[in-house]
Amino acid sequence: MSQNRIVLTEDRDFGRIVFRKEKEVPGIVYFRFSTKDRAMQWPKLKALLDAPGDGIYGHFIVIDKERTRIRPLPDA
Repeated sequence: MSQNRIVLTEDRDFGRIVFRKEKEVPGIVYFRFSTKDRAMQWPKLKALLDAPGDGIYGHFIVIDKERTRIRPLPDA
């Protein structure tokens, strides 16, 4: 991606595109929340951004009501 932007999505197809088709992206944050819990996604994202660690670049991150999972993106 020429603009080096992180993708924020609720569409799980972005993970498939990156891992199966090996498309290069700087990072993806995939939100998995039910409609009734959707308001939780922004506080959870803020907590992730505020936490020490490697950051979100270069990772596929899944955030849901219970946990946050971080997986390195494949090298392209």
